[in-house]
Amino acid sequence: ALMYLTGYADITLDDLVNFRQLGSHTAGHPEYGAFAGIETTTGPLGQGLANGVGMALAERMRAARFGAGVVNHFTYVIAGDGCLMEGISQEAISLAGHLRLGKLIVLFDDNHISIDGATDITTSDDQGARFGASGWDVNAVDGHDCAAVSAAIAEARGTDRPSLIMCRTTIALGAPTKAGTAASHGAPLGEEEIAGTRAALHWTAGPFEVPDDILAAWRALGATGAAAHAAWRQRLEALPEHLLWDDVVSGKAVRGVVPPLPYGRRDLPEDQAQEVAALDLDTDGHLLVFGSAKSGRSQVLRTIAASVARLTDAADVHVFGLDCGNGALNPLGSLPHCGAVVNRTETERAAGWRARIPGVLARRRGLRAGAGHADVREQRAGAADPADALPHLVLMLDRWEGFVPTLGESDEIMNAVLRILREGASVGVHAIITGDRSMANNSRIVSTTENKLTLRFADKTDYGLVNLPPRQMPDRIAAGRGFAAGMLETQVALLAPDDSGQAQAAFLQGLAEEARASSSDDVRPFRVDVLPQRAGLELAMGLRRTPPTAPVVPVGVGGDELALFEADLHAPAFIVAGPNRSGRSSVLAAAARGFVETGGQVLAVAPRPGPVRDLEGAAGVLGVVTEATASAGAYESLLEGATGPVLLVVDDGEVLKDSGANDFYGVVAKGQRPGVFLLLGGHRDGLCAGFSGWQVDARKCRQGLLLSPQELGDGDLVGTRVPRQVIGRPTQAGTGWLHLGDGRLRQVATLL
Repeated sequence: ALMYLTGYADITLDDLVNFRQLGSHTAGHPEYGAFAGIETTTGPLGQGLANGVGMALAERMRAARFGAGVVNHFTYVIAGDGCLMEGISQEAISLAGHLRLGKLIVLFDDNHISIDGATDITTSDDQGARFGASGWDVNAVDGHDCAAVSAAIAEARGTDRPSLIMCRTTIALGAPTKAGTAASHGAPLGEEEIAGTRAALHWTAGPFEVPDDILAAWRALGATGAAAHAAWRQRLEALPEHLLWDDVVSGKAVRGVVPPLPYGRRDLPEDQAQEVAALDLDTDGHLLVFGSAKSGRSQVLRTIAASVARLTDAADVHVFGLDCGNGALNPLGSLPHCGAVVNRTETERAAGWRARIPGVLARRRGLRAGAGHADVREQRAGAADPADALPHLVLMLDRWEGFVPTLGESDEIMNAVLRILREGASVGVHAIITGDRSMANNSRIVSTTENKLTLRFADKTDYGLVNLPPRQMPDRIAAGRGFAAGMLETQVALLAPDDSGQAQAAFLQGLAEEARASSSDDVRPFRVDVLPQRAGLELAMGLRRTPPTAPVVPVGVGGDELALFEADLHAPAFIVAGPNRSGRSSVLAAAARGFVETGGQVLAVAPRPGPVRDLEGAAGVLGVVTEATASAGAYESLLEGATGPVLLVVDDGEVLKDSGANDFYGVVAKGQRPGVFLLLGGHRDGLCAGFSGWQVDARKCRQGLLLSPQELGDGDLVGTRVPRQVIGRPTQAGTGWLHLGDGRLRQVATLL
C-alpha cells in the first residue's frame, strides 16, 4: 500500500485488491524482483530484521570504500512481535550493536499480539532492555502519534548507535470487536466489522478508494526525493567525454566581481562527487596545461576565455595572447577584454608587449604596498572607485614548444614570461601556459605553481615529469580529458558541440559581441595593435598624432597603438633595402608623395622602370633622372628650381654605386648639402657593398627599412642586428623591419 501511495508505477489498485490471493503479485511476504522498490525476499519471521542489519552493514562498508558522497543512507526496519521472538533476531541485533551501526533504525510495532493470541502466552521478554543490553539506543512512543514517531526518528538519526523505537499500538484500531485481538492479525474483518471501523474512523470513501487530496499528498511525499536521487545518480556517473561549456557555467558579468572561471568538470572520487573545474584568479595564481598535440590544450585556453567574456567585465580582467600554435587564440582578439593576440612570427609586437610588463608589475607593486594590501584581491576590495581597482591581467601562451624557438629566442621576451610566473600572481598578473613534455621538463616553469592540468601524453612515461604515476594512467585518454594534482580526473568543456576549431572560434566570436555590448569601456587593456595588411599613404598620414610643421618622410605604420613612423631627418640618409618584389619601389614612391604632401619637393633617380620613375610630372617633383651615367651637373641643375627642403629619392641604388655623380651623392650622404635628404633604395645583395663610397656613408647613418631580410648580415645595412627568426621568410610586400638609429628594430607595415 505504501508503494502505491508514494507513486511506484509497478503497484496498482488491482494489486492491492488481490492482496494474499493465489497467483497475485501481492500474495503476502514481498518477493525480490516482482516490483521496483522491493529490495529483498525476507522469508520467515526474523529474516527481515536480519536483512536490515545486513543492509546497514553494507552501507557502512560501501561508505568506507566509495565515500559519504555516494553512500550515506539510513536503513529502516518495521518489525513485529513475531520477528523479535525468532532466534535469528538476537544474533542480528547483537552484531548491529557491537558494530555500532548508527544508520539502522528499527520501528517495533509493539501491539502485544501474535497470530496465536496475546504475546504473553509465549514470551515475557523486555524488548527495550534486551536491545539496550546489546548496545542499541532505545526509545518508546505512542505508535498512533505521528508527531511523536517523527521526533523519535529524528532523535535516532542523531546517534551513533543502532536505534529501536518501540511504537505502542493497537492492532486494528477502530474495529468494534476485533481491535487489539488476534482475530484481526491475518483474517479479513468482515463486512460488519469494516462498517464499524469506518464509523469509528469517520471514513466515508468507498473500498479501495483513495480521495484525490490524500493521494496527492502521498504522491508529493513520494516525489520529494527525486531531485536528491537525480543528484546522487549524477555523482555516480563517469565524467562525459564530451562536455559543453553551457553545462558548467552560469551567471553574467557584474562590474567589480571576478568569479572563478569554469573550464570543465572534475571528479572527486573520495567524495564520489563532481565539481566544476575552474580557475580562481584570486587564489590560483597561474595554470600550466601539459599534453601532446591534439590533446585539447588550446581548448582549455579558449574555454577560459569564454568564461572571461561571459562572467567578467572588461574593466576587471584583461587578456593577452601569445599564439605559438595554429591560431587557436586568434578569436580572443575580438573580446573587449583583450589587448592583443600576438603570433609567433610577430616578434616586434611581442617586444612591444614585453616592454610594458616591467612597468605594469612595478606600478601594481607600488599601489599594493602603498595601501598596505597583501595582494590584488585586497586592493580591489579596498578601491573606493571601481575605476581604481586593478584589473586581473591574464597572459595566455599557447604551445611552449613553439614559443621557445621563436618569440622565446629573445631573452627579453622569455624573461618577461618567467618574471610573470615568479612575481605576477600577488599583483594580479597571471599566466596560463600550454606545452608538451619540453615544458614539463623545464624546472623554471613547473616550479612556479602547483596548479597544473595534464592532458594526454603520447608516451606514458612522460607523465612522470609532472608527478603522475605512469603505470596508473589509462591506456586510452580522450581529447580534453586531463588530470589535476592528486590524479583528479577532469574533462575540459567544449564551447560548441562541433569540436572543430572553426566552430569553437565562431562561438567565441558570438560571446565577444555580447561582451562588447555590455562591458564597461573606462578601463581597457593596453594595446599591441595588429599591423594593417595594406598601409596606404592616406591611412598612414591619418595616424600622425599632430600636424607636421615641416616636410616628413613617412616610411611605415606600426607600434603598440598604430602610429606613423618617419625617417629621422637629423641624419642625412635613410636606406630601404630588400629583394625584388618586396615592395621596395612602392615604399620609396609613397615616401616621396608624403614628403610632397607635407610641403617638400622631390628629386627622383630611377634607372629602371617602376613606381619611382612614375613620379615624373607630379606636383612637387623637380625631375626624375633615369640615366645611371648622369653627371653631378645634371642633378645640380634640377635642384636650382628648389624652393624648400628636397628629398633625393634613389631607387636601384646598386646600379649607381659608381655613377657619374658620385661626388654629388657623397656630399648629400655626408650631410654636407643643406636642405637635401637622401632616401636610398636598392637590392640587398649589392647595396652599400664595400668599405668606402657614398653608399657606405649612407649606411653609417644607421637608419633604414629592411624588407624580407634573407641573411643575418642584412642588419648591417641599417646598423642593427636582425633576429634569426625573421630571416629567410618568403618574399612578400607589405611589412618591413625599421631601425631609426635607437637600437630597436620595429616591425612595421610598409606603405604601398
